[in-house]
Amino acid sequence: MASRKRSVARPAYFVAPWDLDRRLACVPDDPSAGTVVKVASHGKGRALPWNRKKLVLVLSAMHHFAAELEADGFTVEIVDAPSYAEGIRRHVEAHASTEVVAMLPREHGMAKALAAADREGMWGVPLTLHDDGGEGGHFLLSRADALAWAAEQKPAKNATQVWRQDRFYAFMRKRTGWLMEEGKPAGGKYSFDADNRKPAKGERPPAAHRFEPDAITREVMERVRDWPGLWGDVEGFAWPVTRAQALEALRHFLDARAEGFGPYQDAMLEGEPFMWHALLSTAMNLSLLHPREVCEAALEAHAEGRMPLGSCEGFLRQVMGWREFMRLVYLARGAEAMRSANTLGATRRLPIFYWEPEKTEMRCVREAVTTVRDEGYAHHIQRLMV
Repeated sequence: MASRKRSVARPAYFVAPWDLDRRLACVPDDPSAGTVVKVASHGKGRALPWNRKKLVLVLSAMHHFAAELEADGFTVEIVDAPSYAEGIRRHVEAHASTEVVAMLPREHGMAKALAAADREGMWGVPLTLHDDGGEGGHFLLSRADALAWAAEQKPAKNATQVWRQDRFYAFMRKRTGWLMEEGKPAGGKYSFDADNRKPAKGERPPAAHRFEPDAITREVMERVRDWPGLWGDVEGFAWPVTRAQALEALRHFLDARAEGFGPYQDAMLEGEPFMWHALLSTAMNLSLLHPREVCEAALEAHAEGRMPLGSCEGFLRQVMGWREFMRLVYLARGAEAMRSANTLGATRRLPIFYWEPEKTEMRCVREAVTTVRDEGYAHHIQRLMV
């Protein structure tokens, strides 16, 4: 994508598909610090029957981020390769890189692949991995801090569960000071979840804020449209794929949807796939938004009277509570254990209506699965309750 001319050897900064934030340690501070390599992995694309809109989202955001860096003078290469490790190898060889710099991968498969490549000397240069949490990372907690909290926990009385989200959430509130007043939770309790279950009968949410695909996104859509083994359609893609769009989506949520988020966050309505939800998870998962700035924006909206306490608390509980907690469990329990867990003893394949939702008369299932197929999205109540 960019010129390969260079006069001195420099590190290769590997930017994974979800590391699209210039503030992360895997992105060089200035163009002279090193080259940037991103990899379009064929193996990853074929690993699962992805929803086409998800692949459009990831590939479009990746290409937009590369284009923005190039416009600011960075040397950027997007390598089409069988695997992430092979793509990095090709870049290192072409650019005579002295080191590979990356974030500790959030995904277990990539973490294993990079560790194996480094151990076997595949790149011929050292690998430096930075924490994906805390200062210079994407999550609020460093891995060490998250695992330290997990190690300190003991089961509650008459309970077997060691790691409890409510305990973790209280810990995070105290640690950050968010929605705390003189050491106590604002409003007298940490969670207003019991108040966030209002039925939305007779109500209609504001229209979702969508983004028209530009030339880069349309090109990606054409590429993905006919890829075999995938699910859903590329038409109607409208998710944010740039930092500017992600910030616009955050502003829209706080201006138009935040007030109703709390009362109706557990509600479902037929024909309303998005309800009052923020629609920011894709941007956060790609690192187009940082969880800290998202939470601080909600706190500012609350302070200005634009977001009631119940809505602000419920929103923070999802971002700093559940999101950070599930990442902690993933780290502490281990991806392999979670991959093989089968607590409910399920043995049968998914029914056909999970792929063709029109084949079921169960309305809630049909609505939820149709949204997943058509939008590549499901809000937390669809995922949790349906």
